[in-house]
Amino acid sequence: MTQLHRITRISAALLTMSLTLASANAAVDPAGASVRATLKNSQLIVIDLTPHDGKAAGYTFAASAQSSNVSASIDMIGTAWDQRRDVPNLNGSNANAYLYHTGANVNASTGTWGKANSEIYADGDQLGNARVTGNANQMIGLSVAAHTRLIYSGLAELRISEWYQSAENRTFSSAAVTVGFNGTYQSVDFQSGQFTGTYGTRSQDFSLFFDNNTEAARTIYMSVSTATNVDYYTTTPVPEPETYAMLGLGALVVGAAARRRRRQASAA
Repeated sequence: MTQLHRITRISAALLTMSLTLASANAAVDPAGASVRATLKNSQLIVIDLTPHDGKAAGYTFAASAQSSNVSASIDMIGTAWDQRRDVPNLNGSNANAYLYHTGANVNASTGTWGKANSEIYADGDQLGNARVTGNANQMIGLSVAAHTRLIYSGLAELRISEWYQSAENRTFSSAAVTVGFNGTYQSVDFQSGQFTGTYGTRSQDFSLFFDNNTEAARTIYMSVSTATNVDYYTTTPVPEPETYAMLGLGALVVGAAARRRRRQASAA
């Protein structure tokens, strides 16, 4: 009986150890990300290409050609939860789109011309599989006087912070800022991928110009765009091979103890 009790205690210990290992393998840290894209410090500089002709160089905003659009979305992949908000603004002034769900929020906004921001926070501990996006866009019309060089300058800032990347929980994040000036574009982007655990910032100065060498004013268009995106995925963790081995050993010991108990009962 003493030997049987010893075997039973050993088998119970092995089963407990295997279950603990399986639980530890399943309890992985959730991934998450914080992403931001911002355009700021926008300004326009005027240079007179013919300073001695007696005509003033310069520009004016075309009031009828100003617009902005901001959007936010949270898609819970594999579920029925899908929310989007789109805010158009034909006057081009301040616009804001904000969306919140447990574990995620997204905010996209535009200010006065040349100012835009989009920002995302996603916490996988509460969110589950999801795609979160935020975008802010502006279109600005400019009437440029004859014999004028118009120079645009601005600063783009990008930030990505990710944590707890693993095979079971991971995020794919991106941030970008693009500026167009009469059909010429400059952009900067920052991306991360699976297992990178990326964090940091990136910035870039933009400088674009347009020359009006004609004798009449010309209308040109400037576009501004900030874009942020986070894809979060979680998968069901699979126990390691050694966990299965420990579990099988425990089961074998329990089976052997049970057979021994039956034989002893039959002999009695």
